[in-house]
Amino acid sequence: MLKIFEDLGYKKQICKTCGNEFYSQVDRETCGDAPCDEYGFIGNPATDKPYDLYEIQETFRSFLEKEGHEHISRYPTLAKRWRDDVFLVGASIFCFQPWITSGLVEPPANPLEVEQPSIRLNDVDNVGRTGRHMTCFTMGSHTVINKPENFIYWEDETIRLCHEFFKSIGINTEEITFIKSWWKGGGNEGPCYEVCCRGVELATLVFMQYKTLENGDKEEIPIKVVDTGYGLERIAWISQGTPTAYDACFAPVVDKLKEITNVEVNEEILARNAEIAGMMDIEDIGDIRELRQQVADSLNISLEEYLENAEP
Repeated sequence: MLKIFEDLGYKKQICKTCGNEFYSQVDRETCGDAPCDEYGFIGNPATDKPYDLYEIQETFRSFLEKEGHEHISRYPTLAKRWRDDVFLVGASIFCFQPWITSGLVEPPANPLEVEQPSIRLNDVDNVGRTGRHMTCFTMGSHTVINKPENFIYWEDETIRLCHEFFKSIGINTEEITFIKSWWKGGGNEGPCYEVCCRGVELATLVFMQYKTLENGDKEEIPIKVVDTGYGLERIAWISQGTPTAYDACFAPVVDKLKEITNVEVNEEILARNAEIAGMMDIEDIGDIRELRQQVADSLNISLEEYLENAEP
């Protein structure tokens, strides 16, 4: 176990549902991520005050600037402009692959902070279903390019910064879990921790130290990269406790659409649907109708009445 986890009072545990290893300051049976946990912040925000998307971007930036990181401007989302293996920026690290992560080009700052618009189309079927998935989102990141002659920080400091940032916006750190995992993307990979709170993943902390080879094997690289990704829309969402991340980030648009379409929303049904929506990931369930029946049963209404209110 990392020393930083010991220093902060986190204990190693195993999720009884998914079997994943995770770290928490309190004893708990589940890892804190969906579908092992329902959303626990709908109508009950997790932070000490609400943030809209622009406010949380500024808060994230200011926190890291105080911690010695230099803010850089976001990159275009068309990655094809500087690399041939992908078309779109799917994460902030895509902006620095392969030239900076390989050491051929110096980073624009080190350590740096950026709020990078990112596009992911692999989760299109979950958009509108789980309440948390988007095709375009803002990834906040503190990134470090560690070279043998200039090693800045690694796992312990990365986890400390994450812990302190969430603490600074009023999240009870006893509700935070760090799930041990592995990340691969854009030609590199490495171990990571997925950071969750009340049923939703808020950040991923990647310790990139391998190049992914064409045959699927990996090769260790001399440059060790701290690659973090904070879902700023999701953080704004848990700070407001709205039924979906779309309500939190695009409220004027959602309200206008309701007005144009003359749709009346049953807030009770929508709220209960939102709480269990995290379990509706198409990769994790066999029959979504069964899950919807559970929501209807918990509200003491028929499935037909539920669908009439929950679907367009």
